[in-house]
This record gives sequence, structure tokens and C-alpha cells, in this order.
Amino acid sequence: MKLKVLELSKRSLELSVAVLFVMSIAVFGLPVSVSAFEDGDGTEETPYRIGDCQQLQDMQDDLDAYYVLANDIDCSETTEWNSGDGFVPVGDNANPFLGELDGDYHTISNLHINRDDWEVGLFGRVGQWDNQVGLVTKVGMEDVDITGDWSTGGIVGVLYGQVNTSYTTGEVNGSGETGGLVGSHGGVWDTVIDSWSSADVTGGELVGGLVGYNEENSNIINSYATGTVQGTGSRIGGAVGYNRGNITNVHATGNVWGQSDNVGGLVGQNGSNGLVNKSYATGYVQGGYSNTGGLVGYNNGTIEKSYSNNTASGDESVGVYGYCIAGGLVGAATDNSNITNSFSRSSSEDVECISGGLIGVNEGSMTWAYGTGASDDGSGPGLVGDNGADGQVWSSFWDQQTTGASVGCAYGVFDCTASNRAMSRTTTQMKTVENYADPDLGEGMWDFESTWYIDPDVNDGYPFFINGDVGAHLPEWGESEPDELGQDLNGDSIPDSEQPYVTAFVSGFTNKQIVLELGEDCEASTITMRQEVQLAMADSAYDYANGFTGFTADCGEDGYTTIVRLFYYDVTKDNLTVRKYNPNNNSYFNLSGQYGATLEQTTIGGHTVTVASYQITDGGELDMDGTVNGTIVDPVGLGSQAISAPNTGLNREQ
Repeated sequence: MKLKVLELSKRSLELSVAVLFVMSIAVFGLPVSVSAFEDGDGTEETPYRIGDCQQLQDMQDDLDAYYVLANDIDCSETTEWNSGDGFVPVGDNANPFLGELDGDYHTISNLHINRDDWEVGLFGRVGQWDNQVGLVTKVGMEDVDITGDWSTGGIVGVLYGQVNTSYTTGEVNGSGETGGLVGSHGGVWDTVIDSWSSADVTGGELVGGLVGYNEENSNIINSYATGTVQGTGSRIGGAVGYNRGNITNVHATGNVWGQSDNVGGLVGQNGSNGLVNKSYATGYVQGGYSNTGGLVGYNNGTIEKSYSNNTASGDESVGVYGYCIAGGLVGAATDNSNITNSFSRSSSEDVECISGGLIGVNEGSMTWAYGTGASDDGSGPGLVGDNGADGQVWSSFWDQQTTGASVGCAYGVFDCTASNRAMSRTTTQMKTVENYADPDLGEGMWDFESTWYIDPDVNDGYPFFINGDVGAHLPEWGESEPDELGQDLNGDSIPDSEQPYVTAFVSGFTNKQIVLELGEDCEASTITMRQEVQLAMADSAYDYANGFTGFTADCGEDGYTTIVRLFYYDVTKDNLTVRKYNPNNNSYFNLSGQYGATLEQTTIGGHTVTVASYQITDGGELDMDGTVNGTIVDPVGLGSQAISAPNTGLNREQ
């Protein structure tokens, strides 16, 4: 009997504790802990199903699991959580989120976070620098209200994994490294792709509409930002505050205000290894001090096939306004800057010092560029405000009627008005192909076969880019996924699952399917993708739109010879050549001719596929590790012949 009384008392105590806990929830606004999700076991095959905001918070309890949203989720209740601090970001520096969240095109609305912490967002940290996994996909974050310290983002504070096909709306605020989607984006293979943000972003320094800080080798692809961006410190951009990685097919349309220097419509500062490719900006840009640009405020990297067309705001008469050093395209370009095949339709103005139609101060190289916007109310130069001792301008034009400029460069050591360098034309001439393809330009003639074209109904008749493949092109939210490519991606009527020597993957650079097929006795243990700008030296003769594919193969014995076949989906073989990169001496060479590589085009599952084939022997001439050791190192790419810039002695950024 005594035992029963003791047992009853214990249960009463447990009940009392439970009641007190529930009362504390009511008094202090703590989130209720739920022990189970809607369904699932957290595996890839049967992910946990999340049905409410509390279950969203419970992802913190299993950071390696797979999750999927079961429905749209309203997180308005988070304004009362944790005494007003709101939702606790999932994952942090010590314990990052390494699992996957598939939103299945559902939305999470009204998420509230107000914390004086680093790494703030729905996720604090996804992946780790030495463990770059973790995925957030098809998640819509609507009307977020997120405030943090450093590394604050609408979805992820610090990203070493991947965010794709996701978006944010609302407001994001932080001290530094603050972005509408991601605060700090680091690592090698992590990617922001097919995503967008209309969130208004406010911060100190390194502030961007999409990403605050994009680290070296990190990729932002086919994404855009439309929100207003404001920063009190340096490096403020419509899409990215500070870029040291790869930005391809990205655009920004929101207005950008910076109270300090390095402010740009797309990127505040483009670093030494930074690439801005096939991108544009159209929002009003205002910088508080030096280096304000319609596209990039301060460029120390590469800009190609990109443009600015910034719209004036309010009482302003120009699209780009800077206190000192402003340009329609770039505020300041260093001696490491390389700008090709780009233009600006924006007007720029400054108060105290230098402005230019394209660049305020130029110490780098600019080739095949043009400007139509006035600088300094029409009294400034058509292209460059100050062309420094290392500044090079080649085969570039300005519209003397729309700019009102009589000179291409106002100051500078280098004579940018010399023949075939900076040239003025009338508006009619600017809209005529013959002006850019004049034989007198020599090697500086513009490429109107694969890069540029003129159509009176496009870009007001000024030159534009062939295929219009500039900026992001996203399907409507929730639109069905592309048709499944099937399980026979090499088209040999044998399921790929039965062929260990066949490996399929999607390029993080192009988002296109690539398939690697080796000999039947071989298996690829490692596959890597690199872009040309990520290699130690660029290839001045060829461009590589599909990047370089490298692999390590194991065929079970030293000195083996294997066939290599690479299938590039949705790529035509026109004007392409199979090229090899040798990392030992930073050289490039063709695999056709003496190496017997072939390039064919076929159709597999309704897709146009280009197939590159060649043989390679362990320890042979094409094996880049140069030894008979059972391992092949093989970086190879499809190159299209580039039209070289005039021989100035300058190369692309290394």
C-alpha cells in the first residue's frame, strides 16, 4: 500500500510540474514543445512532414534530417515567443543544419526574429566550411520581420550549403553581412540559384538585396532582387554587398542608398576574383562618399556581358548619384579590373569630384563597351572621368548626342581618345552595326555573330546581347518541375543504375544536366566543376560557358586506358571545341587532332545533347597528375573561340 501511495504522489508531482510549465508558457510566451511531426521518419525516402510553426522550430532537434512542408505555415505567433525575441534560428556555428528542407512550393509567412546575435535567419547556419552539405529548396518566406547582428539573412544567416528555387518578402535588418536571402555565402560548391527577394534590406556594411557577402568560389546564379537596400557603411549593392565569387544571370531593380563608399546598383564591391557575368541593374543608386556605380561601385574583378540602365528617383535627374567618383556602370576600377562587352544607359552625377558615362576612375582594362548616359549634367566625359596610368580603353563608344560629351576621358595619363580606343558617334551611328564592325577597328571589331545584335525594337535600337540571356529568368512560383530526364541519360537503353561507370549531375554554374561515362571497368570517385575564372590562368583564346569538368577515376589497375564520354544536355555543338586545361603549367590545348577527341550532337529524351569523347591513359600525356598511380586527374571543357582584345600586353584577371 505504501508503494501505491508513493507512486500516486509521484504522478501528482509530475502533473503539477506540467501545469506549471503550461502556465509559464502563457505568462512568458515560450513556444510549446511538440514531440512529433505530422508524419515521416526524417530519412530522405520519408522526410518529416512539417505542418505548423512549432514543428518548424523543432528542426533544431535533428539537424541532419530531411524535412518537407506539408502546407503553408503562418508564423505570426512568433512575435510572442521568447519574450519578443521570436523564432530561434535553426543551426549555428557549433551545430549547423546539415539536412534538407523541401518547401514543396509552400510558404512560411510572418516569421519574426529580433535577436542581437550573429547568424540569424530561418536557419542560422546551413553547412560548414569543411562539411558543405545542407539544402533549402522551394521555400517561400513571406512578410518576414528579421533583425540580427552580423550574418543575417531572410532564409539563412551563413550558408555553406545550397539555397535554390526559394524567395523572401518583408524586411531584413542587420549590422553587417546582411542579405534578403543570405547574409554570408561561403565555401566552394555552395550555390544560391533560381531564387529571388523583394525584401527591403537595411544594415551597416556588406549589405545586399540577395546576399551580403559572397565569398571566393561561391556562386549566385539565375536569381534577382527587387527590394530597397540601405547601408550606413561600405559595400552596399542592389543584389550583393561584397562579391568575391561568381555572379551569373543576376539582376537587381530596387533602389540603393549607401552613406559611405563602394555603392552599386548590383554589387557594392567586386573583389579580385569576383565575376559579374550576364547581369544588370536598373534601380536608382546613391552613394554617400566615393565609388558609386550603376552596376558596380568598386571593381577589382571581371565584368562581362552586363549593363546598367538606372532610373532616376524622386527629384533626382540622374540614375546614379555620388558625392565623389561616380560612373554609369562602375564608380572606380582598379588595375586588376577587366570590363568587356558591357554598356550603360545611365546618367551619373557627382558633387565634388569625378564622374564618367561608364567609369568614374579607371586603372584597368575596358573593351567593347558603350555609354549613352550623360555625366555631370552633360559637362562630363562620355566614358571615363579619370583614366589613370594603367587605364586601358579599347573599341568603346559613347553617344555624343545623348551624353552631350565632347571627350571620352576628361583626365588621365593614357590617351583614351586615340584611334580605335574611345570613339564618339551620333545616335544614328550608335544604332548601326557597321559602326562596330568597321574593318578599321582591326582586332577590335565587335562580335555580331555570337555576342551582340541590333534590333530597333530592342533596347531602343542600341546594341544588345544575342539570345537576351542576361539577368535571371525564373518560372512562375509553383510551376511544375521540368520533365524528368529519365534513367537512361547516356541513351544506351540500359538503366544508369545498372552502370556504375555512368555518373549524372547538374552543373551549379548552368543548372544543366551533365553525364560522365567511363569505361565499363572504371568508376568516378570524385567529380568537380570549375569556371574559367576559378582556374589559375584564363584562356585568352576561348570562352567556356559550361565550365570545366574534372574527375578522378578508378579502374582497378595502374596504367589503364579508358574511354571518356561527357554528355552536355541542352547544349548545341556549334562553334565548340574539346579543350584540356593543364594545371601543372597553366596551359590549354585542343583534344582533337593528335588526341582524337570527337564532338557529336544527338537527341536523348527529347533534349539536344552534345557528346565529347576521347581516350585517356593513367600516367599518359593527358593524365594531369603525370604518374602511373591508378588515378586520373582530368579537367576538360567545351570552348568557344573568343575574339581577342587588341594586343595591349594585358590579360584577363588571373
